[in-house]
Amino acid sequence: MRALFHLLTVESLSFYTATWTSLSIFTQAIRVLQSKEFSRQTDVVTGIPSLPKAIRQAMDQLISFLPKLSSEVGLAHMIFMIPLAMPMVVLALTLWRFKKSGCPKSAGSGRYLAFTWQLERSCIYRRSVFLMAVVPTLVILAMGAIPLMMCVEGEDSCASEDFGIELRFLQDYLFKYLVFLYSLKTMAFPLVVHSDWNSPEFKCLEFNRSCKSLMKSNDAFCVFLTKALFQARCGERDKPLEDLCARQDAAHVLAVCQQAEAIAAQEEAAVTFRFHLI
Repeated sequence: MRALFHLLTVESLSFYTATWTSLSIFTQAIRVLQSKEFSRQTDVVTGIPSLPKAIRQAMDQLISFLPKLSSEVGLAHMIFMIPLAMPMVVLALTLWRFKKSGCPKSAGSGRYLAFTWQLERSCIYRRSVFLMAVVPTLVILAMGAIPLMMCVEGEDSCASEDFGIELRFLQDYLFKYLVFLYSLKTMAFPLVVHSDWNSPEFKCLEFNRSCKSLMKSNDAFCVFLTKALFQARCGERDKPLEDLCARQDAAHVLAVCQQAEAIAAQEEAAVTFRFHLI
């Protein structure tokens, strides 16, 4: 099944990048928490009387929890499952939507193309992608808040303690965090240059995809398809669209896409009208 292989490889590159950077940030944060330098800093935090009692109690609980993390293997495995929880949900949702769409076999089928475009616009999928950002964002904020809290709440402790371990963490992993955010943006808000091609007629179409085209995402293929449709509609060149058509002729493909765009425009206008009425 070329469609499933393309989905799990090329189409999911941003997903794999986001998952890897999230796990990398979380793993290094655990190493920071287990370091002796961080242990000395927690003693400083709990000794600052100006800090809120809740923060000092949280640091005490963290100190008592870290030895268990090092000694209990099962607990360590459960902790490392935290950054993988939402990626597994996103992957399961993707495979479930793929099965629901009929498990298209060809990577050039209109059904497979419509599936990926509809998945990226799904509210549940986008919310799941947003939730993937929770753990890395909290880690980055916590690593930046610890030295800042020391400097604000206790100038003496800030001067006597070197918070290089947190600063080194931010220096090494802030760029990875930006890559992580860009990957999530690519997953939730990809480049869209066409209307909603979700009609049953479009799903029955079949397009030719070369090996070079299979190395690109469906959104990139959509850009090339949109350009070919525009050229054929304007009467400039029919060959690009003819080369993409596998079973149907170019005129039929152009008519199906135009009809799908017209239906999508009417539905969008109706939604906009109801919104203005509200």
